[in-house]
Amino acid sequence: MAKKKEIVPAKAVESLFNKVSNLIEQARVRVATAMNVAEVYTKYQIGRYIVEEEQSGNKRAEYGKQVLEGLSKRLTARYGNGWSYSNLRQVRQFFLVYGNLTDSVCQISNTQNFTLSWSHCQVLMRIKNADERHFYEIEATSGNWSVRELQRQYGSSLYNRLLQCYVLVDLKVDKLTHQDFGQMQMYVNYYDRYVKQDFEKPTIGILLCKEKKDTLVKLTLSEDANIYASAYELYLPDKKLLQAKVKEWVNEFESTNVTRTVNSFSQSPI
Repeated sequence: MAKKKEIVPAKAVESLFNKVSNLIEQARVRVATAMNVAEVYTKYQIGRYIVEEEQSGNKRAEYGKQVLEGLSKRLTARYGNGWSYSNLRQVRQFFLVYGNLTDSVCQISNTQNFTLSWSHCQVLMRIKNADERHFYEIEATSGNWSVRELQRQYGSSLYNRLLQCYVLVDLKVDKLTHQDFGQMQMYVNYYDRYVKQDFEKPTIGILLCKEKKDTLVKLTLSEDANIYASAYELYLPDKKLLQAKVKEWVNEFESTNVTRTVNSFSQSPI
């Protein structure tokens, strides 16, 4: 008599399949991470060698170009494509931008946390502002962004949208009037209601004018208005000075709102 075939529960197979699948996926991630670290570290060290050679040799740009062209020919002959003159210039730039990679946000010394590939680094090293570059390093690492996602977020100016606010500037060639304040308030309200995202700071309106009266400003604007008027002489404010003033006004606006909230709460009947 034939022995009856035992039926294996589907749940047992499903549980075993999930365990094995997770193990395989983890192994793939570790292999990919190890390859990323190896490629980035190798190109970082190559960049170091190139810069050190340039510093020890002739300072002229033509000398550095000839060195890279010669190196490119030798590497391509032995290892194939991928070592063109332009690629070596990128490798050199990578070292110049990051200086000491083990001290930066994306630390290659910690292979467990490092997930950024050479392709990520090629995008990041084109960002000139160091603070902005570090911001995208952190976000790309913590969010496990693909290269395409990093490019998309950088292209959408995520850094500027998160850390700054909309600033509307209206330049007047004469003295300020009530109508000027009303018009700016309308612009600020429009941006706050229809353009600004929830995570962004309130829109700031700046009126630059040849002549202003402080009394008119105080009587026209409410205490919580996020509009500022400033007189100019024969030139507009320096860009850095204007940026510093905007930060000052944002901090002033936020601290004022916090104070009002606390006072309102303390005065409310219990």
